[in-house]
Amino acid sequence: MLFTIVMIAAMLVIVGFALREVALFARRRDGYTLRRFTLRLSMTVMLLFLFGSIFVGVRVFGLASPVGFDKYWIAFWAFITMLTFAVLCLVLADLRTLGEETRSEAAVLWQEMAHMLAEHTPDKGEEPRGDA
Repeated sequence: MLFTIVMIAAMLVIVGFALREVALFARRRDGYTLRRFTLRLSMTVMLLFLFGSIFVGVRVFGLASPVGFDKYWIAFWAFITMLTFAVLCLVLADLRTLGEETRSEAAVLWQEMAHMLAEHTPDKGEEPRGDA
């Protein structure tokens, strides 16, 4: 019973995060890119499929233990492992996208600071002004 509650709660949390991502993309806040949106929605679909598969495999087909279902049990958990690695690859791709966006935003900020400093720095050819 606890397993069922935990799996359903996890799937509801994932759906909540997906709705949040859709709302952020719709508002276009902070330059939300299409690549990030696509990665996160595909990750959502894969996580829902992963948790749904685990739920159905364990609760409906009884593949929690390999007794009597050796071939099916191995195939099922191999499929779950491959799905988990695919989700991890999407997470790494999303983190890489975030890193690239952060670096480009930082480069723009440094460029703006350099222009601001160049505008407010006196040229060497000018005489220093004395207010005394």
